[in-house]
Amino acid sequence: MKTSRAFNISADGSVVSGEIVGNDDQSQGFLLSKKNGLEKFGSDWSQVQTSGISDDGAVVAGTFWYGDYDPHAFYWTERTGVQSLADDWFFQAMKLTDTAALGISRDGSTIVGWAANDKRDYAIAFRWTKASGVKFIREVGGGNGLSFWMGVSSNGAVVVGNANDGMYREGNTQAFRWTSKDGSENLVPGTSFSMALGMSSDGSRVFGMYQVDNQMHLFVWTKGGGVYDAGIYDSRYQYLSTDQAIIRIKALD
Repeated sequence: MKTSRAFNISADGSVVSGEIVGNDDQSQGFLLSKKNGLEKFGSDWSQVQTSGISDDGAVVAGTFWYGDYDPHAFYWTERTGVQSLADDWFFQAMKLTDTAALGISRDGSTIVGWAANDKRDYAIAFRWTKASGVKFIREVGGGNGLSFWMGVSSNGAVVVGNANDGMYREGNTQAFRWTSKDGSENLVPGTSFSMALGMSSDGSRVFGMYQVDNQMHLFVWTKGGGVYDAGIYDSRYQYLSTDQAIIRIKALD
């Protein structure tokens, strides 16, 4: 083994997922638990990044690459091994060749992410379940600045993410929230920029940043109250959201 990186940890801290790079520079995913020790999965990958793990550690979601520009969304379980979401009929029909999984519900039933065509000038946000396959959520523009964060509620019913309201490096980034009942809605209408950074486990609260008079502010959105301004954004800090609070952590110098 050459290097290893941990990306995710289960809710109870018993299972960790990540990437192992071998001496041949090929990557594999791994799951590390006290119960089963180190379990490796995948082969012939140039890179892998796990983006989420179910609460019980049984399901891992992420993205693997065969080359520098060929991402595939996947999920892994001990029973089924690696399953590529890129094979879904919806992606095939829409000719969306590049896919990335960005989040997984706490029960492991739902995966969210983006998919784009080969030129990356068109991209969508998607929600996937094993029972129903891929569901289109909304267009998210295109280009190389596609979102690297999406959130999904514990039961998979609410999806939060960021979208470009134009096409291929045009337009503005907007934080959105999606449910099957209400569809997709921009959380901070009337601003030229907003970005979701976190959400509560039930999807009722969203935390992010938005532009006010050429200055970045933090916001908290709730279903009942809409947008609450949480003060000026400070780049010297990292922000984490939990069900109880938003935690501000000073970045290392």
